[in-house]
Amino acid sequence: MQTKEINHAEVASLTTEQRNEMGRVIIVLGIVLTTATPVLSQVVLVDESLNVVDGLLGTTFLGEVRNDTDQDVVFVEVEFALKDKEGKMLAVESGYVNGSMGKTIGFVELYTDCHLSPGEIGPFRVITLVPFDEMGSYTHKVMWEEGASVNISGAVTVLPASFAVREGFLGAQYLGEVRNDTPLHLTFVEIIYTTKDATGKVIDVSSSYISGSSFMTSLGIETDTHLAPGETGTFNIITMVEADQIGSYYHKISFEPVKETSVSSATWGSVKALFR
Repeated sequence: MQTKEINHAEVASLTTEQRNEMGRVIIVLGIVLTTATPVLSQVVLVDESLNVVDGLLGTTFLGEVRNDTDQDVVFVEVEFALKDKEGKMLAVESGYVNGSMGKTIGFVELYTDCHLSPGEIGPFRVITLVPFDEMGSYTHKVMWEEGASVNISGAVTVLPASFAVREGFLGAQYLGEVRNDTPLHLTFVEIIYTTKDATGKVIDVSSSYISGSSFMTSLGIETDTHLAPGETGTFNIITMVEADQIGSYYHKISFEPVKETSVSSATWGSVKALFR
């Protein structure tokens, strides 16, 4: 694991106008990642995507993780260890990667969107209250567990005819409709948009639950994030970047399939929803 030293002099050279215009501070990293999983390939952070944002309430780490192994992995998590300029620890912060739908392997089957299939890339956002100018260096690592993919016929898709990118009050907005083209009832349907600038840096990761129909889960949770087979729901995602800052974007959709034969499967999304 390598330590990244923070060049505060370089950051200080930015004018107030530049900071306000960009809304972020980009730091180019060259960090070698290590994990404890004994495989030849790794689940790695995509260096060119990493962006460290100096915000009003602390610091935000934005970026992407890629699964370079030949196996499905779940609960993919990025951890940052922050130190001050004297080398003393300030904080340890972590966040899960937004990937595709997968499930755990073991006695309890748990669905999760913190899953990456071989070769897949997923975004992350890790937030700390530590001010940027208090950090002297930081290290990071990627953690995961072996998992499996979810095999469901059909897909949950964004309808191109209704999708639009608008300039909102706080920043760009992604608006549109999502249709459930699977044969299953789906709950906690969520869409995540990753926004990049022209250089490939991640500048925003924002999400929203779909506005669908009401449904009572097996855990007794009532939610309107449900889509029946063939049903269409709407979404409105607000970002913190202006429309002219967007170089590219992509989305991922997560959900919990309702399994009539099991009440112990779809629980991860329910837990996430309670803490959002």
